[in-house]
Amino acid sequence: MQARTLALVLALTGAAPAAAQVVQIGPFSGAFNESFETQAAAGMSGFQPCVIGRVFQGTADLCSPGGAGAHITGGWSFACQLNPFSGTWLYGTSQNNGGGYCEYTFDNPIRRFGGYFGTNTPLAGTVTLEFYDASNNLIGTDQYAVINDCSWTWRGWESTGAGISRIDVINSDYGGARVMMDAFEVDPDAGGPVLHCSPANNHSGGTFATLAGSSVSGPGVFHLECTNGPPAEFGYFLVSLILVDPGTPISNGMLCLGAPIGRYAPAAGGNLNSFGAFDANGTLQNQVGTSSVGSGFDVPANLPTPPGGVITAGTSYYFQCWFRDGNRSNFSDVVQFQ
Repeated sequence: MQARTLALVLALTGAAPAAAQVVQIGPFSGAFNESFETQAAAGMSGFQPCVIGRVFQGTADLCSPGGAGAHITGGWSFACQLNPFSGTWLYGTSQNNGGGYCEYTFDNPIRRFGGYFGTNTPLAGTVTLEFYDASNNLIGTDQYAVINDCSWTWRGWESTGAGISRIDVINSDYGGARVMMDAFEVDPDAGGPVLHCSPANNHSGGTFATLAGSSVSGPGVFHLECTNGPPAEFGYFLVSLILVDPGTPISNGMLCLGAPIGRYAPAAGGNLNSFGAFDANGTLQNQVGTSSVGSGFDVPANLPTPPGGVITAGTSYYFQCWFRDGNRSNFSDVVQFQ
């Protein structure tokens, strides 16, 4: 790991920042954000191979490859004391337990990535970031000098070419570790899912259901996935052309769609029925054969009535999952496609 890092740093010496397709950008508010608050509340403790509960509203993983160095903490002391930039928690990677550099992997390619970086180490090394596309091709690199005074600095990047599917963050010291992060933002690649009303209300299992794993494979070709739901409960998807954010309280959740609302419910029948049940991992498994992958729902071109008609490229559609929650009901967040 250290040899790989040193070679890369030497190769970049004197080069312009953010090589190839990736350029530096200033602060922005992204479709997904991450301050590591929900994972800590869900029981993240000690050092783990990956962040428990995933990151960016369930759309990505943040891991310490080869070991168990991923750590969420309320503060970290070494050469100095580093406290969270926002909220009550921050993320950092340790070289202990075989940990080293940290790696983000995204379910769907992203366009922009940024947040606040800091460190508590006594060594003034260099941090290198490597950006990869969906085919694992290196599409850009950047590096910055470590400022070892326990301060936070914004750093952000945007791909001007292919979408970003993986980002490695590597310190030149400590086996690649000792990089702390907080208050991060990402934007999906063009055509990817955008979330609203997120996070949704927590359900009886202690977390919130999300449509963040949904995807688009072409104009008007959508696949919905509902994850982090309450195991053994049933649900189905809703659709509207109108978003209501923050939504209307109904039972345990927030309905974030405006009338007319279409229901991909059993009564709709045929390819408009999205009925499913959450498995032990909280993924909605399709029960009626309208998913090509077994989970979620393949959205057909025809819409339920209301609203009726067919999906048209360039028009925004908003989808939400309704599900039973004990003796009541609840809703996921909303995913927007167009």
